Amino acid sequence: MNDHSKTGLLRVTHFTEFATVVGSKVKAMSTTMPYGILTVESPEMKSSFNLWLTHCIDFSNVWLAHEYVRNLERYDALLRKRIVHLEDIIGNQIDKLGDIYNWLQNSRRPEILVGYFASLGNRRSNWLVKLLVAGLPKLYIWICPEGYLAQAVSDNFRSLDSLLYFEVIKPLAKWEPKV
Repeated sequence: MNDHSKTGLLRVTHFTEFATVVGSKVKAMSTTMPYGILTVESPEMKSSFNLWLTHCIDFSNVWLAHEYVRNLERYDALLRKRIVHLEDIIGNQIDKLGDIYNWLQNSRRPEILVGYFASLGNRRSNWLVKLLVAGLPKLYIWICPEGYLAQAVSDNFRSLDSLLYFEVIKPLAKWEPKV
């Protein structure tokens, strides 16, 4: 995937569900269908494409993220908290953030970003589990301000010093596989 996207992240434009989550259990409609389909896009690609969700943990995490972004009050509170945190870090030197600060201030909608990345397992996993899952891709899900992906591939992010860069690049919320 990294050959298509500089960040390895893709923007979710549509989520089609073929299953539901009841409590903490995923209830599939059929054993032969995927749990769901994500329609995704990347700034570097000309057209969108579909990712099939065939693992119940991936579907459950996407379901939770989708429910999370429906609550705009929660998103707004998280974004305001992030802006205050950035202001605390840089003090009265807001101009260090430049266009990024204006983008964060004006962001009104969240976007879901996903990426498949290799995982070495949970830190508490034993060596056998780490060996078995090494190199297997895991679906990571981020909630970010709208326009995050475009900002991440622009020179705005890369021009920041390292501490500020890592504070700005953090998602507002994330779901990562537990395995």
